[in-house]
Amino acid sequence: MTNVPVAHESARSLYGDEALELYRRCLSRAFEEDAVGGVFGYQWVATNLSPDHPVTPLLTRFLHPEDIDLKQYNLVIIDSGNAVGDSWKLIYHPFAAAATFIKEA
Repeated sequence: MTNVPVAHESARSLYGDEALELYRRCLSRAFEEDAVGGVFGYQWVATNLSPDHPVTPLLTRFLHPEDIDLKQYNLVIIDSGNAVGDSWKLIYHPFAAAATFIKEA
């Protein structure tokens, strides 16, 4: 799996169209045949509005890129896994159009 093209910083945040483009590149990498990581979406769901039952996150693992409807998720995490020389995470916030790319050492 090839590296996602990002500056040689260990962490970088992007916004707007740049964030969406980075998300799309990382998503493409995450579903390549030799990918070892995963793609996960978080939804904060109010199952009971009483103070005793706060809003809790629901985690979904995506097995196919077509399963992802960004309007349904508060946060999408793309984990490259631990392939040699290519270990990174992308945290994408669809509603804020913001992404943080973290390159692991």
